[in-house]
Amino acid sequence: MKRHALPTFIVSICVLVALLPGVASPQTVIQYGDCLEAALIVGATDVYEFTASAGDVITVRMQDNTSMEPRIEVFDPLGTSIAAAAGSSGGQAFIDVLTLPISGTYTIEARDSGNDEGGGYALNLQRTFLPGQAIAIGYGDCAS
Repeated sequence: MKRHALPTFIVSICVLVALLPGVASPQTVIQYGDCLEAALIVGATDVYEFTASAGDVITVRMQDNTSMEPRIEVFDPLGTSIAAAAGSSGGQAFIDVLTLPISGTYTIEARDSGNDEGGGYALNLQRTFLPGQAIAIGYGDCAS
């Protein structure tokens, strides 16, 4: 009995993820004490996640290294916006003394206020009590 070879097909499936205007990028984990540098694509939103406990008091700072107008917004684990700040061109957006209401995973969105600029920036997250990656110094000591 003669066997017939069946044709072999190779199917390739490609998934393309594009950063379109107004579309958030995948989440990046940020921890207390981190200062992450990134580049924002025009019209995109960079998304960061961090885990926190109820009662943590934090500061968040986005320092623009170009000419965009930085904007940051913090969302609680339920997706509710709990704080936002914007800065001027070449400046910084700063959220100071934000007390987190519940434990869980929080989200920070970083973008240009007008969604019409892009460029480099640094994002810093810090807890004011028991700060992450803190360096101990003694009274009267000078740290550089």
